[in-house]
Amino acid sequence: MQGVLQSKGLLSLPSNPRTRAFAPQPSQGLRYRFNPINPLLKPGLLNGSSLSLNGFSKFQGFVAKSQLVGQKNRNYPLCRAEAAAAAADGQSLYGEKESPKFMGIEVETLKKIIPLGMMFFCILFNYTILRDTKDVLVVTAEGSSAEIIPFLKTWVNLPMAIGFMLLYTKLANVLSKQALFYTVILPFIGFFGAFGFVLYPLSQYFHPTALADKLLNILGPRFLGPLAILRIWSFCLFYVMAELWGVWLSLSCSGGLLIRVFVYVIAFVVPFSTVIVIPVSFPIRELETCRAFVLMSRITTVDEAKKFYPLFGLGANVALVFSGRTVKYFSQMRQNLGPGVDGWAISLKGMMSIVVLMGLAICFLYWWVNNNVALPTRSQKKKAKPKMGTMESLKFLVSSRYIRDLATLVVAYGISINLVEVTWKSKLKAQFPTPNEYSSFMGDFSTATGVATFTMMLLSQWIFNKYGWGTAAKITPTVLLLTGVGFFSLILFGDPLAPGLAKFGMTPLLAAVYVGAMQNIFSKSAKYSLFDPCKEMAYIPLDEDTKVKGKAAIDVVCNPLGKSGGALIQQFMILTFGSLANSTPYLGGILLVIVLAWLGAAKSLDGQFTALRQEEELEKEMERATVKIPLCLQNETGNGTLADGRP
Repeated sequence: MQGVLQSKGLLSLPSNPRTRAFAPQPSQGLRYRFNPINPLLKPGLLNGSSLSLNGFSKFQGFVAKSQLVGQKNRNYPLCRAEAAAAAADGQSLYGEKESPKFMGIEVETLKKIIPLGMMFFCILFNYTILRDTKDVLVVTAEGSSAEIIPFLKTWVNLPMAIGFMLLYTKLANVLSKQALFYTVILPFIGFFGAFGFVLYPLSQYFHPTALADKLLNILGPRFLGPLAILRIWSFCLFYVMAELWGVWLSLSCSGGLLIRVFVYVIAFVVPFSTVIVIPVSFPIRELETCRAFVLMSRITTVDEAKKFYPLFGLGANVALVFSGRTVKYFSQMRQNLGPGVDGWAISLKGMMSIVVLMGLAICFLYWWVNNNVALPTRSQKKKAKPKMGTMESLKFLVSSRYIRDLATLVVAYGISINLVEVTWKSKLKAQFPTPNEYSSFMGDFSTATGVATFTMMLLSQWIFNKYGWGTAAKITPTVLLLTGVGFFSLILFGDPLAPGLAKFGMTPLLAAVYVGAMQNIFSKSAKYSLFDPCKEMAYIPLDEDTKVKGKAAIDVVCNPLGKSGGALIQQFMILTFGSLANSTPYLGGILLVIVLAWLGAAKSLDGQFTALRQEEELEKEMERATVKIPLCLQNETGNGTLADGRP
């Protein structure tokens, strides 16, 4: 079969143009019958000719020209002289101007990415400062301790979060996106600024200390935690507002992109053709950056998202490092102040000033992006999401072993991390009793968490590739188990270990603080980089109905149960045994049981996950082995011939 170039009056060609034979494409099934592009073909296999994007041979001196509106499947060659003339005019082959680039990236893309990256950094910077400061305030306050945290989370923070969610939903129905953003964020900024400069300095005048002391004498020390909420109510209000800052950012997901995905392999091409492959997990509830991601989902294309979202995930941990250093700097200001000066008040003013400035910067960046960046066109179709009530979710969880094991992983993590964290913070206060010392240590803790998470995110792809899903899923509970045994052993059996620890210049208490810090750092970094990706990957091999309903059931039941389960267990133990210290042996036993159940569920889920993946691969192999329909080509006489030349 021979193909002859036809000009159709567009060009003046020689009377006897040279012809070249078209290379027949191998028969690869229906897919190739309707799509002439064959990515498996190589130029060397076509006897000197190469395929262009439309499937025709690309001839010396000619390039393919797109068809005009109304033409039917016709491809006309375009003389290279015309292409060269178009290029000389600074236009693309199709008459479109090529977008200007800087360092290989389109300038229009940079207008989106740079301000969004700055906004992302400010949000994470603020969240880390607020997270560290809220713990310092409620744990180190006079008449309070770490025992306040489970009561505060359950009886104050939870109702306030529900109320805030309802208010946010009402506002979202009546306000535009920009108006809603400013309406919500400005009160937060105003409160944090007012707390540092007004509420904290005047707190001694309106805290009901005498009333709390009287009630404590009547009810006994086991009610120290609940009564501390009354004693330091303004500090508790700050704690709740800092938590609601994260709730607001999480609620923002409902208006845009829900990014709880594992971007397993993303290639970001930088200058000099260097390709960096970055595996990144986006645990939005923990990173608390949904507002930035929602804005990104509105103004970025899918290709831009694939390139830059992972970099924002890594940038989040960079912000964690910088914010940790900032907390450390302001916490050490007390060393340079004279006697009688409230060093923590000075440190708090400095940190709240930065929070206010960062908040205003977020507002400015949000305004600039909305007014200077064009929105890409999007489909208006919305996927219907299943709404499952609590009882319906429970029934679905019980009915599927696969979903039960997955739910066990989620609940076990939430309970385990709560059991360890509160006990660790109580020992942290014993070692660092003043607010400045406590805050300084938390600054180092945040920095170490950022570095560890950054490193684990880079290592996660290697772990998945070399050891598989099962090993990756077991790393987080294994880390919690090993460090938990060390932490509780130092608390329960510290006296016999004291002589050996003294050789290293440490007491059992300081060693417990360091081991507890290591536990929190490594468990959180493993959770962000391995546990969350494993959890999301576990949904992949399920059928669509089970996948959607299972995720809805876990969101409705398991996430809240994991968050509140640890707090409820601690409250029961404190009220039963009188204090958190007396409850420590029992909490250690409960932690051991939960982590072992977690490991058992991970092992069971690994077997089921592997079986489903093998079944999925088998189905793909069967699809590839289906009967292939040969491709018909047209000969000179107009009759059809098979690819092997038979008529």
